[in-house]
Amino acid sequence: MKCVLIAILTVFSLSASANEKTTVTVESLTNGAKSTVLEACGTATHADGIKPLLVTVKHDLSNYTTLTNPDGKWCVLFLRWTNSGKIDVSAATLNGQ
Repeated sequence: MKCVLIAILTVFSLSASANEKTTVTVESLTNGAKSTVLEACGTATHADGIKPLLVTVKHDLSNYTTLTNPDGKWCVLFLRWTNSGKIDVSAATLNGQ
């Protein structure tokens, strides 16, 4: 549990970017009660205001992708394969920019 809490604090300070025009922020990383499921939520924006964006969360060897809503918010549930809550998050436009 301590390992997950340390990883969560690390993720909160993380802001990932696919390129200089796309910004992704992780606002919460929540452990599902009595399960191995984690929920990551945050925002993603593009400097040119392009919407929606594809947000990809990578955990261990798995990738999970979702779309942002009109407000730029996103959430994804994913299976935690290790005791680590460490994730990498990136975003891109629908045409890959």
